[in-house]
Amino acid sequence: MKKRVLALGLCLALAMSLLTGCSGELTDEQIIEKATTDEVKYLTDGKLKNDTVVMTVNGEDVSAISLCYWLAYYETQMSYYYSYYGETLDLTAEVSDGVTAADSLLDYAYQAVVSYTALGQKAAEYGLTLTEDEEGDVQDYIDLQDSYAMLYYCTSAEEQGKIYRQYQLSTKIQDVLYAEGGEREITDETLQDYVTDNGIYNCRYILCQADEDDEDAVAEAKAQAQEIYDELSALEGDELLEKFQEYQEQNADGNTDEYSYDDDDSLVDGFKETVAALEVNQLGMTDQTSYGYFVLLRLDVDMDSVEEDYISADMNTLMTTWADEAEVELASAYDKLDTVTFCENLTELQTVVSTAQSEADSSAEAS
Repeated sequence: MKKRVLALGLCLALAMSLLTGCSGELTDEQIIEKATTDEVKYLTDGKLKNDTVVMTVNGEDVSAISLCYWLAYYETQMSYYYSYYGETLDLTAEVSDGVTAADSLLDYAYQAVVSYTALGQKAAEYGLTLTEDEEGDVQDYIDLQDSYAMLYYCTSAEEQGKIYRQYQLSTKIQDVLYAEGGEREITDETLQDYVTDNGIYNCRYILCQADEDDEDAVAEAKAQAQEIYDELSALEGDELLEKFQEYQEQNADGNTDEYSYDDDDSLVDGFKETVAALEVNQLGMTDQTSYGYFVLLRLDVDMDSVEEDYISADMNTLMTTWADEAEVELASAYDKLDTVTFCENLTELQTVVSTAQSEADSSAEAS
């Protein structure tokens, strides 16, 4: 059957970070030994094994360890997100109507493993393979895998090598699809439409900061911003940009960036409206904002950066489409994966792994 999934922006997860959890009844050594023997078996209380087939994607088998790696990855990221705000992830809590956090995590993992499996299949359809040197890079990457990190994320060196290979193939697919004459050729018009549709602006800003509840500070910030604005208004071209940059160097809050206004909460009120009203190379100044007063200089958008963003966004959309179009058959083993149990066991294992890694690092430093 075809499984419905939640929307997901995909990214290749190669970086590994450590969190903390709670300990269990087994000794640390026993836990690591059991997990090393067959981690999926340990984390699922024996219901699945590393090589248990949990689904097929267009006829290709997907093993439990492939699915569980992504499940471990997203659980770790979500737990970190909650802990950052001083909260604890409740896997049984509803995150949307009838959907729990555990359901979401499994859907994310499903989407990722189906998408990357389909990506590898698309590469084969295009006749894309890795060169001997690129396969050597994959092997080097496999050889560098740390045993503690692999246990932490319920993965293996072979599994990480497969993901790294898929990543390399994705760059080859991009070269084919987005090149001149490719199926998704990028033109100047393509990028300009992307800039317009996403409300992307490039500007530099100087912030004269003030607590909005401090009237004296607000008045001082306004006077400072007005003085800067008046001085810069007498300049133009390279002279204006150079002087603007001088002020930025004097002001730690000065910066330059490209801004997308899809998210109305992403920028302070008044900032985006002021930038949008400016012409390229035109100077502007905001009214009072919750941060103070901004002096702004709108510049041309960096199309090289836009092209990178466009390809990334379009590839995410394309991979989601490939996943949606894939013929996915779930094996009976898929339903044996209890996400709550898996995540609870994973948290325990991650605590043990973190401790073991710290002790190993301390021993290495002492020697």
